[in-house]
Amino acid sequence: MEEYTEIDAQSFGDLLYQIRSQSGESMSLFASQLGISRSHLNDIEKGTKPVSAKKASEYAKLLAFEEEEFVRLAVQDMMNRNGLRYNIELSPQKRSRFGRIFDTLLAG
Repeated sequence: MEEYTEIDAQSFGDLLYQIRSQSGESMSLFASQLGISRSHLNDIEKGTKPVSAKKASEYAKLLAFEEEEFVRLAVQDMMNRNGLRYNIELSPQKRSRFGRIFDTLLAG
């Protein structure tokens, strides 16, 4: 994975733009890595094309980044578009008691 200076993105599109800019890749090459067209990437970077949390997660994996910030920004964008002014924070989902019991039974 490449070294990036600190990325302080305010939106999902801004995040992709900063990563692409720091990598020095063209918009066309970067878009092809994500499996999307250049115009689609342009729309995402400008903030006119929303990205689902699932797609954000896929893009993080394709670019070898941690999912959390990608997903957080995609969800934050969705909230902002809908006029819901909340700050989104993510944390890993905890396993339920049933899941822990099931794991114990399988291990035993």
